[in-house]
Amino acid sequence: VDDKPQRLFHLALYEATRTLPQTPEELNCLAKVIQHAPVSRLGPKGFLFNSPVNDEEIESFLVYLGEAGSMETRRNYLRKYHREINNLLRHEHQHHDISSEERDAAIRKYTHIVTMFPSYWEALDNRALLKMEKSDWHGAIRDFEASLSIEPRGFKALFSTGECHYKLRRWEEARRWFERAHAVASEDDDPGHVAVARRFLRDVEARLQRRARATSDTNR
Repeated sequence: VDDKPQRLFHLALYEATRTLPQTPEELNCLAKVIQHAPVSRLGPKGFLFNSPVNDEEIESFLVYLGEAGSMETRRNYLRKYHREINNLLRHEHQHHDISSEERDAAIRKYTHIVTMFPSYWEALDNRALLKMEKSDWHGAIRDFEASLSIEPRGFKALFSTGECHYKLRRWEEARRWFERAHAVASEDDDPGHVAVARRFLRDVEARLQRRARATSDTNR
């Protein structure tokens, strides 16, 4: 990665060898000595190979940013990283259902972002939505509640928290969250999502009314 303003190159360093590896596969057979090494200049041979960045390298880079980068540099990088994850997931959803491995990898990437910026509520929301796809309702609720502690009027988080309680058959809790989502919905929110939230609210109210009638009949 060429960080142009500082002219830094972010490299991985491997054990010394007598001859240079000729392919990325040969390079991967070597022991990695340093996961992330920022250097200000390259040798005469420049880069050996350029390969996709993996999660471990991203985590090391985020640690580096946390220690050496300015707040603005970190924020800009994380926004760019966030957009890339969203675009990748959007592409995957358009072409096929994403696999469990792809979903877990995206959750790890959002976790990197949240670790660096705990107040990045958009990343919390997106991680929670992925947890919902795994039916991890409790984990999703925790993420949405963390998001709402930062952005209390977040429609997506309010509605989705209600949906998690709905899936857990906690009807009173679901109604409370759907009512909060309905109260903050604005013309800026997706009309389709707002309509779905209203349908969920009506469904929960109907369930609670039926349960109340059944309880009343039983007590007679």
